[in-house]
Amino acid sequence: MLENWSNFFFASFDPIGIVTVDQPPISFWIQSISIKIFGITPWSASVPHVIAGILSVLILYLAINQTFGNKIAGLTGIIAAIIPVNVLMDTRNEPDSIQIFILTLCVYFLNYWNSDK
Repeated sequence: MLENWSNFFFASFDPIGIVTVDQPPISFWIQSISIKIFGITPWSASVPHVIAGILSVLILYLAINQTFGNKIAGLTGIIAAIIPVNVLMDTRNEPDSIQIFILTLCVYFLNYWNSDK
């Protein structure tokens, strides 16, 4: 994806630009930008996913806190932070953690706009 703009835009992994992925490209764009900044290392590919997982837990806490209060929101945040499948997806090179972050952000804004405040 770092070879040219066409490969980057269409999330193509081969040098010719024929083979693309079956996932939305935004997570691969974020990962490519991180690799471009920090170089090709295992941690530079995983850092955006770890940050997205941490922000997902924070946004989930804020969304639940608006409706149910601090205790339930804290419990929900702790459960989301330590559940094994969430930890596994957030620490690996998987596009799902960024998708979960975007979906959690959408739920937060829907909850915020539908509140009576």
